[in-house]
Amino acid sequence: MIRSAGLFPFGKAAMAVALVLGLVAPAHANSADFVRSLWPDAQAMGVSRQAFDASFASYSPISQVMELTRKQPEFSQTVQQYIDKRVTAAQASKGAAMRGEWAQTLAGAKQRFGVQPEVVLAIWGMETNFGGFMGGNNTIHALATLTEGGYRADFFRKELLTALRIVSDGHITPNQMVGSWAGAMGHTQFMPFELHALCHRL
Repeated sequence: MIRSAGLFPFGKAAMAVALVLGLVAPAHANSADFVRSLWPDAQAMGVSRQAFDASFASYSPISQVMELTRKQPEFSQTVQQYIDKRVTAAQASKGAAMRGEWAQTLAGAKQRFGVQPEVVLAIWGMETNFGGFMGGNNTIHALATLTEGGYRADFFRKELLTALRIVSDGHITPNQMVGSWAGAMGHTQFMPFELHALCHRL
């Protein structure tokens, strides 16, 4: 699930909108043309040419990513089905164990940011099963696939450009930046724009 793009079910109307958005035709003749079109905006954001070229090395759209836009559980399950599948006794027990293991870190987060341990554990458990699975897609290539494919293109283009800036700033290499099919990364599955903004506030 992605924090900014994934929403709880809102019925048939939302599903219809999601499907329509997922079927928007690409605006570029080919991937090379698409990548070239990104460079002026990436350069304006302070992305170096070296980081840009490295990020798009061997890029081609990931077919599975576009398929997954049409299979999001938030749009194919009721709220109760969604919760029942993810909020289980086993998950709660694991959360309690993680609270004990990470008590000092959670206490530090509460003191510094005012966030209750229960909130951190709930997000951590829901998003990645406490770090058990954080996704294996190349984040930049996944975001590029969504943008090129016309799926919520404005939103994912902004995320893509921010991901490029993170790479250009030297925080991570393109190959190390991996996450969900929709670009969410890390234990709590933040999108690049959120992650970049948080880093600048800390």
